Amino acid sequence: MDGVVSTIIGVALSNLICSFLLNILNNNMWSVFNVIRKDLNKLTNKTRSILSFLGFILAILITVVLKIVLNINSFENGLVLGFLLAIKDTCFKYDIVENA
Repeated sequence: MDGVVSTIIGVALSNLICSFLLNILNNNMWSVFNVIRKDLNKLTNKTRSILSFLGFILAILITVVLKIVLNINSFENGLVLGFLLAIKDTCFKYDIVENA
């Protein structure tokens, strides 16, 4: 149970912090994600939903592989998952900071 709690805390902290930093990076500095967002906006809502779901599955698979290969603990695993989900959410304009 302790591993699950530390993973959830890691995901929440990492997602919040990375969403904030990626929002600053996108809006104030380089507009890195605007090109991706422009291409994603051309797609239908169904296609966007499918791609978002596939991004979520890919983020989980990456963290599982990293946990197995690098033998990282649950909190670090949560940090990686939170970072990957923050990137996905920023690309699809689902991030916490922009929609708050």
